[in-house]
Amino acid sequence: MRCFDVFAWFVMAGVAAIPAQAAAENKSSSAVCDFVTATIAPLSVVEPCSKKLEIKTISDAERAKALYLRGYGYLVAKRNTKATADFMAGLKLTPNDNLMHRQLGHIALDLGEINKALYHAHRAAELYPKGAEEWLLLGLIHHWIGGHEKALAFFNKAIELKPDHVIARYRRASILIDREDFKASLPDTQWLIRQDASLLSARGSTSYFFMTVDYQQASYVKHAQVLAGMGKFSEGERILTDLVRRHGTAFSVFAKARYISLLPIGGQFPNRNEEAIALMQKAVELDPNFSFAWRNLATDLEIEKRFTEALAANETARLTNQSAEAVPMITWERARILRSLGQTDKAIELGIATLDTALILGPWAAMPYFEKLHRYGYWLYAEIPEKLNEAAVDAATACFLDPNCG
Repeated sequence: MRCFDVFAWFVMAGVAAIPAQAAAENKSSSAVCDFVTATIAPLSVVEPCSKKLEIKTISDAERAKALYLRGYGYLVAKRNTKATADFMAGLKLTPNDNLMHRQLGHIALDLGEINKALYHAHRAAELYPKGAEEWLLLGLIHHWIGGHEKALAFFNKAIELKPDHVIARYRRASILIDREDFKASLPDTQWLIRQDASLLSARGSTSYFFMTVDYQQASYVKHAQVLAGMGKFSEGERILTDLVRRHGTAFSVFAKARYISLLPIGGQFPNRNEEAIALMQKAVELDPNFSFAWRNLATDLEIEKRFTEALAANETARLTNQSAEAVPMITWERARILRSLGQTDKAIELGIATLDTALILGPWAAMPYFEKLHRYGYWLYAEIPEKLNEAAVDAATACFLDPNCG
């Protein structure tokens, strides 16, 4: 989770919303180092705030304010090192500034420095307990580290203070969906999809299916997921059809394709995998670099035993996303397809390579593969190894000799 993808706008306690006309007038005027300008165009305050900081006679309070505003400008520009330096310098002048602590908490979370993030988040909440954003930050941190109970409590607190808090409602729904508590998550997802697009877009974007998307699109997908979880499959599909109609993006088309591919099959539910494949192909036409869509297309083609096409889709997925996190997943899926094409030795080689790469990344990356191996009876140990060993090699070999494993 990239926390500042979520916080792409300026959150200021006590700063009123600015009417559109006033905003337009301010944009056309010369940029100044003040909160109003920072709210509208944060990047524009860097230069005037820098000039203000050159004045030696300004008070500590004015200097701290200028440091905060310039730091925020740097933050929006993704210059985290400069932003951190300004916020830290500001805290030396005003140690009890909740905004400085909050922004430092977000930066630390963005960098994965959890202890720092928690320190600054708790200080921010202590200094301004009436601030919904302070409690949201604590929720985001605990959600990131897997402390879902605490995260839920913090999101609840943020919503209590600000009932129309988009991110807190979205994150609370996400936790409840992960728990398969669809009934409890329904009010939040219903609320989210009923909001005006401007309210949702004002809160920036979030990561979904390895893509950065706005909260409206992400909320529609969450709501469809809730409806499917409650057995209301047709309603869920209608929600995604509406999403495609409204947006027509690669993400929206992909979301509908994936929803269809995951529907139950049998009885009143026909096999609609070919329909899902056609939609997935449309999604990658709209965005040829959408790696996760290529991966899903490969899997759908594999299910339909169109292995040569599946292998080509998998290769495109690899070429469009060579991040450390994606490599093991794509490699494992490639091994499975190669086995189906009769290239068992190559499949075993890639299966072993997947475990090796995942173990180097860490337990979080390796665990899904060892859970698969355990489920098929090829990993018999309670824990996963720290690095690739003989038992892991044997388990991967056995798995890719078994046509049902993987």
